[in-house]
Amino acid sequence: MGKKKGKLKNREKKAHNPPKQRTTTVADQYHRLEVAPLERAYRQAWQAKAYGTASELYMKLTEARRRHRVLIFRRDRIPIGRT
Repeated sequence: MGKKKGKLKNREKKAHNPPKQRTTTVADQYHRLEVAPLERAYRQAWQAKAYGTASELYMKLTEARRRHRVLIFRRDRIPIGRT
């Protein structure tokens, strides 16, 4: 006796779910684009002993940090990466 051959099934495959969209918070993006560059510039001015420039940067930095604290509690999310 020979081996039995099974029937070939021709069913359609289901489409996979699309990948989940990557998101980040508005607060994180604001920190990356606004607060972090000000922190770097302030630190560099302080090390270069440019105290006048450093004090101006400090005022901008404190305002940016206040805005960042407000954005943290909003928890708004925005898409990143692929569109």
